[in-house]
Amino acid sequence: MFANNGGVSAFVGGVPKDSRKRKMKEVVTEATDQAPAAASNQINLFNLHGPHFTSLNGRHSQVQQVLNNAAPYKPFSFTSLLTAADEDDQDSLSMEIKNQSEQVDQIVLFHNENLRQTLAGVLGKHHRTLHRMAEEKVAKKLKAKELELHGKLSENAELERMVEHYKGEAERLLIRVRCLERTTMSLQAGLQEANAARRYAETEQEDAESSFEDPDRVGPVRLDCKACERQLATVMMWPCRHICVCTRCDYVTKVCPVCRSLKTTSVEVCLPLD
Repeated sequence: MFANNGGVSAFVGGVPKDSRKRKMKEVVTEATDQAPAAASNQINLFNLHGPHFTSLNGRHSQVQQVLNNAAPYKPFSFTSLLTAADEDDQDSLSMEIKNQSEQVDQIVLFHNENLRQTLAGVLGKHHRTLHRMAEEKVAKKLKAKELELHGKLSENAELERMVEHYKGEAERLLIRVRCLERTTMSLQAGLQEANAARRYAETEQEDAESSFEDPDRVGPVRLDCKACERQLATVMMWPCRHICVCTRCDYVTKVCPVCRSLKTTSVEVCLPLD
């Protein structure tokens, strides 16, 4: 019986569950309580061979009866109790494992959902940040392009104004060049006429001098300035072609003193004095 009790203790020590240990302790306690009764019965059985019985064969039936009466108090069976305890522990252990597995699954699902929501929040925030940064970058580029375009438009407008200005200047210069060309042509024509008149006068004078001597001959005509009346008139007014002012008065004279026409230009001429 003590060997069996030691085996039970070893078996119970190998089980890690507290519920199984408590149940095995109850079984061992109950078996220990029943063991003295069985031991006392065995002692009584051994005492049957004492001096009270003088004949062993005559009391054999009485011994057999006592053994039969002692049969209900046979030693306690630990194997059946351990088997039942194992079955109950296996059921409770399976149930506990199932419950713990379900709890673990629920915890895993909870943490997975929490992790998913956290990651979704982080990714959403990151996405919004990237989207905002992209919008800011695009806005900056658009603003820079708008400023550049505005600058180009301003430059184009300035260039257009310069082109219009130079076109006007070119037209005015062209008109002035044409006017100067006409003036030059007129001056050349007047100069040619003056030279022709001078040559004709010289020829006539030479012919007259060679033909006869006039006692009443008058000297050469002196053309005095019509403005100051002191200097010799050597400047031809244009376009009337009157030789009526000197070189000094030409700078301040705006109209011809003879015909009062507006002077556009003037030309200095060389006239013979003799």
